[in-house]
Amino acid sequence: MDIVNVLFVALFVLSVLYYPFKMKGAVHFNIFEEVGFVVFKIFNIKVYSAVLNVDNAGKFSIDDKKRKKKKINNITKEYFGCLLKKVSLKNVEVYFDCGIKDDACKSALICGYVDALANSVFAVLLSKNKQMRSIALINPLFNEERLELTSSCEASLCLFDVVLSFLCAVKNKIKK
Repeated sequence: MDIVNVLFVALFVLSVLYYPFKMKGAVHFNIFEEVGFVVFKIFNIKVYSAVLNVDNAGKFSIDDKKRKKKKINNITKEYFGCLLKKVSLKNVEVYFDCGIKDDACKSALICGYVDALANSVFAVLLSKNKQMRSIALINPLFNEERLELTSSCEASLCLFDVVLSFLCAVKNKIKK
């Protein structure tokens, strides 16, 4: 009976280590209204959210009451570099609306460039993530003045990959 309990616990730990945990991030920005937001969720629980603002000089600012400026050391950079290689993207969506009043040609050209850029980025992402679903809706608006970008991304990551990335970062730090 003890062997069965040990095997059950071992299988449970292994299944938790290899279970892909899902994360979702979203960004929305409207340049003419000078406002936007950023949201990051894990298991549909909001972990981080902030409001983006633009002042009259054209500089971005982030309104986040919890945010503190921290110095990022080299092991943190290497850890996140190793971790980003392990992330599996599932769903990437980009919605872009652009309109310049009384100039349909510029609206169409801007949307064409953004569409080409989005397709290039999706081609690179699809080469690394074979099961990824991507949507890019680029809409030129000819009778109104609007520049709006909304993006959403869903990714998954195993706890085993988190531990492995940490060990990789420590190993690279020791080599240096």
